[in-house]
Amino acid sequence: MKKLFLFTLICSLGFFTACSDDDDNDTPTPTPPEVNLAKEIEGLYNADLFLTYESAQDTSDQTINFFPQGKDYVKLKTSNINYKIGKNTIGSIEIDSIPVANSFSKAADHNIYFKITNKKVILSKLGEMTANGNGSIGGGAIQFQLKLQNTDLTVDLNFKGRQTMNDQPEILKMIFDNDMVLSQPEIKYENYKYEIVFYVKPDADLSKLQLTPIIELSKGAIVKPVSGEVVDFSKAIDQGDDTEFVYFNVVSENYQKTRQYRARFKIGQSVPKATFENWVSEGNDFYKPEGQWATSNKGISLIKIFPGLYDGGAIVAPVTEGQSGKAAKISTAYTTGKESILGFPPIPVITSGSLFLGDFEVDTKNTLNSTQFGIPYFQKPIRVKGYYKYKPGEKYYYCKDPKNNSNKAELDPEKTDQGALSAVLYEVDNYTEFLNGETIFNSDKIVAIAQLITGQQDSFKEFDLTLDYKQQYNPAKKYRFAVIFSSSKDGDKFCGAGGSELIVDEVEIINE
Repeated sequence: MKKLFLFTLICSLGFFTACSDDDDNDTPTPTPPEVNLAKEIEGLYNADLFLTYESAQDTSDQTINFFPQGKDYVKLKTSNINYKIGKNTIGSIEIDSIPVANSFSKAADHNIYFKITNKKVILSKLGEMTANGNGSIGGGAIQFQLKLQNTDLTVDLNFKGRQTMNDQPEILKMIFDNDMVLSQPEIKYENYKYEIVFYVKPDADLSKLQLTPIIELSKGAIVKPVSGEVVDFSKAIDQGDDTEFVYFNVVSENYQKTRQYRARFKIGQSVPKATFENWVSEGNDFYKPEGQWATSNKGISLIKIFPGLYDGGAIVAPVTEGQSGKAAKISTAYTTGKESILGFPPIPVITSGSLFLGDFEVDTKNTLNSTQFGIPYFQKPIRVKGYYKYKPGEKYYYCKDPKNNSNKAELDPEKTDQGALSAVLYEVDNYTEFLNGETIFNSDKIVAIAQLITGQQDSFKEFDLTLDYKQQYNPAKKYRFAVIFSSSKDGDKFCGAGGSELIVDEVEIINE
């Protein structure tokens, strides 16, 4: 901290000697690129207000908040000033684009100055007024004089006080300048933990994963390990509960709050060809293919809690009669239908099975949010190919109002169920974002899409989904890629036929 202060002071002193004696105007004097004056004075200040209106005077406690607007300008906002002029109070004062500088004249010291010249201010009760004033901030202390005028009145405001210390122990941003890192760290609050997650290249030598994080903190906070210190991440690969996290401990400026962040990395890998030979337990005697595949089995397991609705097995399961060895069978279940009870959503008449790249996290408020489609993807997918066969169920049920009455559906003897094989590439701002059952086919984030709708297919048939790019692929952006197999194409609308079966095998993604 002392080194940073000394560096800033040296930059400031060097700047002062370069100033012209004629720079007495309202334009901020240029500052060195290392010094962000707006950021320096950002924050909340407690101040005593001395107010003069005509011959009357008043004092009160107020706050002044400064918000950076670029490097050399700030926005100012006061708390509500309850002094009455006639029947109206002054209220809060808000002024944009106030220039800040080390000096607006040849006089130079270690303060930061701001100046308000003929700014139009709209007060909620008093209307438009013209604001003029100036102030200085140094060593945490503020002095600020402001004059508000219109054709009917003039109010003089004199603020004097000190900056409050920040109580937020927050890591705002972390970056690595290292070729092994595929994506910069994302910071999130998950399962009551503050998490930092980033991705590294598949061929990275993990034994050499000593990285130097550059850390941006909430104002005045301190962190250990400090920003710019080499940190060994070599053992922090994501292994669920067995992860050996790297911990960052943050203390707020006022030393009243602390926060711990735990950091880990994941391997940004391509999806290997899915032969569906190996499956792992999901609990309740349900299984999913190994790797980054997810199923809707957790949804059907909750329905099985209620007696009399469904007594069948998993709706995604391995079968031995694949195109080559084992395959994945996705089924649609007739689940009877039941109104909402005990905080659970309505149980639909039809529950379609789905197998997809992504995650399934049960959302009891909106079941379509449970499917978190797509995995972080670092290549440009071109095609998805494999083998499939499909058998529709006998009785098709149509749900008229899937949003409000998914537990009600009518038998439609004219319709026959169909399966769906889909691939969707979509853009995200960060990898904590997902498209779900409501948005996966209609979001404006979609970059490329391919889909095959199939009727009855008794024997295995090769499929080849070629992605149609709606937007240009940019390797500098972040993407998620989803491959989705559904036993009922309108399962997201709770329509389909119990007993419909889609079997897939030898699924392979072809990248550019």
